[in-house]
Amino acid sequence: MQFGTRNPFTPTFGFAPHVLIGRDGLLSASGLALEEGPGSSGFSALYMGPRGSGKTVLLNEIEDHAARRGWTVISVDAASTGVGERISEMIEWAASGDDRSSDGSEQITTVKGVRIGPFHARRESLRRVQPRWSLRRQLTELASAAADSGAGVLLSIDEMHRCESDALLRLANDIQHVAKRGQMPLAFAGASLPEIKHTYLADDRFSFFRRCECVDLPLIDAADAFRFVTESVTAGAGECTLEAARLLADACDGLPYQMQLLGDHAWRIAGAPDSGIDSDAALESIRVTASVMQDRVYRPTFDSLTPIERRYLAALAEHGGTATRRDLGTGSRLSAAQMATAEQWLMDNACIEVVNAHEHPAGPEAEIGFGCALAASTVAERIEIESGYGRTEATVTHESARALSPRCNHPMPRARARCILRLGHRGGHRSR
Repeated sequence: MQFGTRNPFTPTFGFAPHVLIGRDGLLSASGLALEEGPGSSGFSALYMGPRGSGKTVLLNEIEDHAARRGWTVISVDAASTGVGERISEMIEWAASGDDRSSDGSEQITTVKGVRIGPFHARRESLRRVQPRWSLRRQLTELASAAADSGAGVLLSIDEMHRCESDALLRLANDIQHVAKRGQMPLAFAGASLPEIKHTYLADDRFSFFRRCECVDLPLIDAADAFRFVTESVTAGAGECTLEAARLLADACDGLPYQMQLLGDHAWRIAGAPDSGIDSDAALESIRVTASVMQDRVYRPTFDSLTPIERRYLAALAEHGGTATRRDLGTGSRLSAAQMATAEQWLMDNACIEVVNAHEHPAGPEAEIGFGCALAASTVAERIEIESGYGRTEATVTHESARALSPRCNHPMPRARARCILRLGHRGGHRSR
């Protein structure tokens, strides 16, 4: 595809890139699971990754592949309340036959978030679903009708970590009943921040999601990042020096969103496609992108952390950004259990990583450094601000350590907050 003078980079969360790289293996595995049916381990999959790792883009690609295979695709995000009700509404809207839009091939039809694959029988299958049926019955009938045409139904849910627990539990039970017990062709694909490992996936009630194929999205390596930059620039009829492409690829930290930002800024700074992207444009792009990542990824990530996790990061920053577990534990006012719990959470959310994992992955000499979801400058900035008040996370007194014991941190979407009570508390959750 030729884009002329159009910028080929799309630095918008969830917006499909012109060049998709580093996800071929995941897409192939998803396609194979759909072919194998409900007995496949990947028929129900949950994709996890930090902000900017390309979760939504991957979901969209999986949905597109399923629709081209003739599957009915129901896509919804769990960021707002009533996820089950919205799925039912989508099915009813689609069944009404109104408001359809075609992709131009007259084979895939989209109706209010429901995509109908090439088999025209799928339109009739939607009309078999009656209003006021329960969601479980709607999904059962929809999957049964799809199976009659040799296809199935894919239910795709984004932002799962923000879903209300009661709604997500009901949905999990419905999917499990239809897909596992009924052996209906109802596939599931979900996306979430890694924090879901410590909330819903740690809760025995959500056994369906715990048995899903849980996939941590891998970072994009430098070779794929280089290919992304060069192929995107070429698609936009632009030019880029090899040195500039290498600089941009090395600066992306493995995040697809950061790759898009780097390419977009370099394209604009260079005045492409009229002028080529050189090393100067690449270096300026790296500087500008770091500021944007600070606002859109690093600070929101830091703000979501508990005081103990911030103290851990403050200690890491004071050691220059890298330190062994032994050094971090020496002189810390946190217990070994608190340090280990904080490390696991921060590791899962790509805030930190083991730099010398091939040498000391689990011992005291394992060297910890900042990960792709957080920059040392973000932590240093917060420490400097707090030091103006004569107090930082790294200098909290021993008397206040008990107050910093691990929080429950259970998500409370309606309050747009997390539970502030201590981990293991009795009764309901509290946001304040």
